[in-house]
Amino acid sequence: FGSCVARPTGFDPTAGAYTCTGACDCKLGETCDPTGHCAPDPVPTRFVSAGATGNGLSITAPSGDFRAMITSLPAGANVAVRGGQTFASDGGPVVLTAANISVQGGYVVCSTTRWVRDATQTSTITNANPGFGFINLTGTFAFPAADVVIGGLTLQHPPSSSGTRVLVDAIYAPRLHVHDLVVVQPAPSGNVTMVQVIN
Repeated sequence: FGSCVARPTGFDPTAGAYTCTGACDCKLGETCDPTGHCAPDPVPTRFVSAGATGNGLSITAPSGDFRAMITSLPAGANVAVRGGQTFASDGGPVVLTAANISVQGGYVVCSTTRWVRDATQTSTITNANPGFGFINLTGTFAFPAADVVIGGLTLQHPPSSSGTRVLVDAIYAPRLHVHDLVVVQPAPSGNVTMVQVIN
C-alpha cells in the first residue's frame, strides 16, 4: 500500500517468525498465533465494517453490507470483517461456489492501510429468519469449492428459532477449514447443526 513501517517486535530464529503480543504487531496477511508469533493468514481483498458505505474492494472504502460482500465471491477472494461488530444477513443462506476463498471475522484496524485478524475477537452475523442457515458451500464433482476458510464469526438466530437448520452446509468442499465459530441460539427448539460437510 505504499508505506513501510518497522516491525515493533523481534525475529525468533527458532520459530522462523516475528514475535507478537497482539494482532497489530503483525503485518497485513498475518495473524498473531497462540504461540505469540506472526503466522501467515489470507491477505484480505474485500473489507466489511459496520456503517461503512464504500464498495468494499479496498481497505480505504470498506462496505457495511456483509451479505453483499460475500455473495458471488470469485476464486481467490478473501473477505475481512471487522471484529466486535454486528451485521445482518437476513433470508436464506448465502451460496458460495468458488475455490480458494476465505470469510473471516475478528479483524482490527491497525492503521489506515492495515487490517489484521485478531484471533481473540469475532464478528457477529445475525439472521432474522429462523428457518435458514448462514452459508452454503456448493461445489460439484468437476468443480469443487476447495480450500475455503470460514472463521472468526458468531452466528446468531432470533429467540424464535425452530426446526432443523444447518448453519454452514458444505458439499464437494474438500479441505474446508472452519475455525472459531460461535453459535448463539436463544432458547432454540428443533435440531441445529453447526457445520455439515458432504464430499
